[in-house]
Amino acid sequence: MSGHVLVVRLDGAGDVLLAGPAVRAVAATNRVTMLCGPRGAAAARLLPRVADVVVWNCPWVSPQPPPVRGSEIEGVVADLAARRFDEAVVLTSLAAVEAPSAAAAAPRTVRRAHTAGRPA
Repeated sequence: MSGHVLVVRLDGAGDVLLAGPAVRAVAATNRVTMLCGPRGAAAARLLPRVADVVVWNCPWVSPQPPPVRGSEIEGVVADLAARRFDEAVVLTSLAAVEAPSAAAAAPRTVRRAHTAGRPA
């Protein structure tokens, strides 16, 4: 399927760069927007074929987390929903820290979401 895909990797630059092969595979047939934390945003901009980077200082990922504010989370969800993604790929560490973002955003922003990184 060719469409607009949100790829989520909210942690650091090294993890975002290591996600490069997965991003490249998705971007082979889709337009890719990455959702990254501030520590990984510059790395996301280095990845080939990433059309856009959305930066969010996610409270459950950041080493110096901002206070959790419902209005900010709703703002991120609204921004993502306005972009009308066809699918989302959530790349996680073993701690699966991005899982809450997929649960919060997917029903309102994408038709189908995938997670990767945590053993079954």
